[in-house]
Amino acid sequence: MHTTAEKRIIVLCVAVGFAVALALAPKDSSFIPNFLFFWVPHLAILALLFPFKPHMGIYAGVSLALASYLAAFGAWLFAHRQPESMARLGYLFSPPGGVLGAFAAIYWQRRGAAAPYLLIGAAAFAFVLGGIAANQALVCSTLMHCGLPGDA
Repeated sequence: MHTTAEKRIIVLCVAVGFAVALALAPKDSSFIPNFLFFWVPHLAILALLFPFKPHMGIYAGVSLALASYLAAFGAWLFAHRQPESMARLGYLFSPPGGVLGAFAAIYWQRRGAAAPYLLIGAAAFAFVLGGIAANQALVCSTLMHCGLPGDA
């Protein structure tokens, strides 16, 4: 059974992703579509985990990793004077890496001995960010140019 504190951690981690999506969505007539553009991939990845009934720490780590990636993506995107509309495709190409990382975390957790909640969450965080990083490296080296602001 999971403690109230563990459940609160999950809610907090999911809320961080929600807040980042709210912060990145332009506050104009396109707010709802942009908010959903940023938030739906988080929900989709978390929903994919439900049938596998992972440890609750997995949900916390996955949620926080996705929120961290979204914040980093937003910082990268809005660091450009004129963000390219095609740059958002890079974000849409990211969920496969997050899904693979989340499933790797579930596999790791089930194969290992019992571990503390925070260790499982931290491992899920690392697996998801690792999956996203590998996915982005592949996308940026094949489909898109993913330069830093000021790159030609």
